[in-house]
Amino acid sequence: MPEQEPKKIQVLIVDDHEVVRLGLRLLIDARSDVTVCGEAASAGEAIAALTALKPDVVLLDLDLGTSNGRDVLKAAAEMKPRPNIVVLSMADEAVHALQSLKHGALGYVMKDAPPDRIIEAIRRAAGGQTHFSPSITAVAARHVVRHGRSSGADLLSAREQEVLDHMGKGADFDTIGAAMGISPRTVDIHARNICRKLGLASLVQLRQYALAHAQDAPPAPDHG
Repeated sequence: MPEQEPKKIQVLIVDDHEVVRLGLRLLIDARSDVTVCGEAASAGEAIAALTALKPDVVLLDLDLGTSNGRDVLKAAAEMKPRPNIVVLSMADEAVHALQSLKHGALGYVMKDAPPDRIIEAIRRAAGGQTHFSPSITAVAARHVVRHGRSSGADLLSAREQEVLDHMGKGADFDTIGAAMGISPRTVDIHARNICRKLGLASLVQLRQYALAHAQDAPPAPDHG
């Protein structure tokens, strides 16, 4: 009996510009593991398509001309299971990314991003993982750690959070390993797992994020 081909990731494209939808369709359908299952040009069309098609991932432009992509995010937040949404935007601003994340998006990618980055965002979203443009990754990841996502996106384990806390104090892997009673190699494994869960591209980005996260954390209560 012939082996069944793996199921492709079904993608719904939501954008009010036909040329953009065409370009995204060509990009996606050229890959072996993803395919476009539908298109929508307005919030109303998108919400109807979500119900009818049940895509694995939605590529969503927030600026839909006469309608608002945030209406799609709000409607999707009420659906079970919640659709995995990646916002495509021309605005490389952390505030827009955080607003999207608060409304349930798993990713925020620039329209002019390299094609492989858009495909990577789709693949990560299909697996319930986050992916954000490099310039806003740390801000977005901080929100994921604090608030999570009700549909079950991966959060940090207690060990991983401990590694992150040590990195926020500027400790290297040898120092962290000694403090936690584990090897530097195990610390490295934890750090790379954190990168994967938060959509960080490198250990350098993780260290930058850890330092920013530590600076932004609330002060410890004064029991004196």
